[in-house]
Amino acid sequence: MKPNYFLFILLFIVILFRSVFVNSINNIGYLIFNKQDNLNINYLELKNDYLEKEYNDLLNFKNKVSIKFDYTLTNLYKNYYGYNNLYINGHFNIGDKVINEDGLVGIVSNSYKLYSEVDYIYNSRLPVEINNYKGKITGHDNENNLIVKEITERVNINDKVYSIDNIYIGKVIKVNYKEIIVKTIDLDNINYVGVISR
Repeated sequence: MKPNYFLFILLFIVILFRSVFVNSINNIGYLIFNKQDNLNINYLELKNDYLEKEYNDLLNFKNKVSIKFDYTLTNLYKNYYGYNNLYINGHFNIGDKVINEDGLVGIVSNSYKLYSEVDYIYNSRLPVEINNYKGKITGHDNENNLIVKEITERVNINDKVYSIDNIYIGKVIKVNYKEIIVKTIDLDNINYVGVISR
């Protein structure tokens, strides 16, 4: 008989405090699932902040670019394996010019199905104009300043350098007997570029 009393007492306690047990189970479930919801909310807030920054960067790029040509806006893959080229998202034609909001960055040298390889401007051997006189990029110095040759006319320091298509490249910082040193735009902190296809 004693085991039956124990069972009746246990059943009486459960019936008497059933709301406490149900609320405890509900609260434990709420804590478990609410914690997961908070993680999702935090993740979504971080993702939203990232996308908002990307959107603002794109708007800044579009507002600063003053190129008269049609261009395609794309992002840049960071290249940690070599310093002489960049990779951009998308298939573009070889020879297309790549710009950022400050000027010419490089020339598309290889194109693949999903991305294109871009040679920096100092590896392009591109014809340039300084004060309507034509020359050619022949290389770069240790500080990645362009070396321009084949200009026979007088060029002054701070003269602006453009491509043949009138895209800004940089300005003259030094004039030697046979070569001109040109400071290019900042090529280190690039996230978005425009590609001018012909």
